[in-house]
Amino acid sequence: GGGGGGGEAHVLLPRSSLPQLLTAAARLAPSAVAALLRTSLGRLRVERRDELGRARAVVGALLEVARGLLGEEAAVAGGGEGREGEEAAATSAVATAACSLAFELLPLVADPLLPELQHGALALALAAPQPWQRERCLSQLRDAVCSSHNHARKPGLVRWMLEVHGVARGTAKSRL
Repeated sequence: GGGGGGGEAHVLLPRSSLPQLLTAAARLAPSAVAALLRTSLGRLRVERRDELGRARAVVGALLEVARGLLGEEAAVAGGGEGREGEEAAATSAVATAACSLAFELLPLVADPLLPELQHGALALALAAPQPWQRERCLSQLRDAVCSSHNHARKPGLVRWMLEVHGVARGTAKSRL
């Protein structure tokens, strides 16, 4: 692209504001958040320490937002606040979209971010508050790996996914 030189056009938000910004954006337009994150992460030069830190902050904020949305979804579904119908469906849709986005980044992120995202994605799926959420997250995770068009990364992601399946089964048994 032909943007300005040396990064003077970049406006940096404090890292502490990332989760709130992502949560608000996810509620308004999950597909717009997906495009924004993919573009942002794709433009960062992770070989530079400062930009790797920014990329890690974005990935971490996305996982934090998805975790929070899963908690909200579980609360709404559990009837703890008496909300039903459209609000429950909207909360579920946003939580599902946030988790899906986190998992869909697995084949896309730069190599230095992959181990951290894998760990975070697995932790997100396994820590979902409700068993049906864990199952949905693991299904979304599997779908993201299987639908990957990154042929160089896919074999490693499939091996990892098989390991995840074993960990998830062990976790489910330990909860019985």
